[in-house]
Amino acid sequence: MVEKYCVRCLENKDFGNEWAQCDGEHMPKIILTEKESAGVSKYEGHPLVEVKDGRKLLGASMKDEPGWHNRYSVAVCSLDKDPIFVEVFKDIPEELFPNKNETKESMISKLSQCTFLDVLWNHFPHPGCPLTSWQESKQPARRTMSQVVKMPYTYNSDKPPGEEEGNGEDVVRMFVYPNNECPTNLWPNRPMKNKEMGQLLKVWMAAWPWCTHYTRNHHPNSCQQLFYHSVLGKYMGDHKDNFGPSAIKRLCDGDTPYVEGATVGGCKNSQVIGSSVIIYTRGNRPMNFIFKYASLGKPVTQSRSDYITSPSYQIRMGDGWITVLDPMDDMLMLHTVVFDDDDEGQPDGYRIAYVYRNLHVKKDFYVDTSTIRRDGNMMKTVEKKVQLEGHLRRSIFS
Repeated sequence: MVEKYCVRCLENKDFGNEWAQCDGEHMPKIILTEKESAGVSKYEGHPLVEVKDGRKLLGASMKDEPGWHNRYSVAVCSLDKDPIFVEVFKDIPEELFPNKNETKESMISKLSQCTFLDVLWNHFPHPGCPLTSWQESKQPARRTMSQVVKMPYTYNSDKPPGEEEGNGEDVVRMFVYPNNECPTNLWPNRPMKNKEMGQLLKVWMAAWPWCTHYTRNHHPNSCQQLFYHSVLGKYMGDHKDNFGPSAIKRLCDGDTPYVEGATVGGCKNSQVIGSSVIIYTRGNRPMNFIFKYASLGKPVTQSRSDYITSPSYQIRMGDGWITVLDPMDDMLMLHTVVFDDDDEGQPDGYRIAYVYRNLHVKKDFYVDTSTIRRDGNMMKTVEKKVQLEGHLRRSIFS
């Protein structure tokens, strides 16, 4: 029987190392008060659109929905002493914590041997710095996880090998987070453990008042664990989580800011439009969550280089802090995460971020490598399959 979590019994729950399962459906976990329920959208089963009186909440109808944007991206509170949080933190391998004598070379060596992490690859490679030269990337190392939709089974298909892959292979079905910076055959995922799910639920409850209606009624079902090391100069560059460069232009043209049915590498966009992203961080060095907004007097479609940085739109993330990224801020602004100038390059500085998202697309992942089984649509992409020479195998159990 697939277990469904109940907030009321969460405190008495014995969360352990078993996999957190899900039947693919999301149950409302907190009943809205009468005041909160007033004007809440009716959900008609479509994972991408919230509907109210037949009109889309996002896009051209936004001006017709007073009070829709009654939240904002915010730093919530500090949570780090809860027993579940302590147990989850203990699972992080010792080699991912730098010491006072750490060097760039020693930290790279540790990361390269750590099967706890996803396959390491380079973001935004250029001809002089190929994809496999991940040592030059300033992006953090990652571990990707989600709830399990279907426990391990053997995939069988009668389609030709060129149209689909993985026939006869053992796979696990989970929620996928497409990544346009990574070759599709390296898209990773591991099953979340019950205790990791317990941490997610407690973070979600703390952040709940600042979340959108969708995320209030549907807890996140996935997590990307990001590892920032100051000795390596790691940071997250300017980006938007769930909107492309054309979002603002589409909005100005009276259209919705998202492209319904948009794909990445042959896979549908999985992050639910209108959902919040919740980030819980730990670490011994603070990092700054910085929002950049469009410059007045220039077209709204201006270059990202014209966006303005202001101290008023920054959140300083300390140990145990939770922040909530609102989808409206994600659409209208860029955000980045950086160490303080004084901490950059410090040998023992680190920060770990748990990024929780609502996803809806489900895919199979190989048991022995924890990478995605590409279906027919993904196989049709022109992208070449990338092989990382000598990389360690990372099973879903590691």
